[in-house]
Amino acid sequence: FSNMPQALKDAFLRVNPDERQLRTMHDKDAARRRGFRDVPDEAVRSVRARTLVVLGDRDIVKLEHAVELTRLLPGARLLVLPAGHGDYRSCGPVH
Repeated sequence: FSNMPQALKDAFLRVNPDERQLRTMHDKDAARRRGFRDVPDEAVRSVRARTLVVLGDRDIVKLEHAVELTRLLPGARLLVLPAGHGDYRSCGPVH
C-alpha cells in the first residue's frame, strides 16, 4: 500500500473518500496482479465478439501492447483517449 502512487490514491479518494475502501481496492488489485495468468495468443484470436480496445494516452498500459492486442482480435478497433489511469477529471461529469 505504501508503494501505491499518491496520484492514484488521491484520484480514488476524490470519487470515494472512504480510506478503508481505498485499502480494500488496493488489496484486491494486488491479489489480482499476483494471480494473473497470461492468456495465450490463440485464445485471444478465437474471440469472435466485436471488440473495442480502450486506452488512455497517459495510461499505465503501453500503446504498443494495446496495438498488439487489437491486431490479435479479429476485426477489433482501438480507441486512445486523452486520459491516464485514474485521470477521472478528464472524463467529464459522472451522473
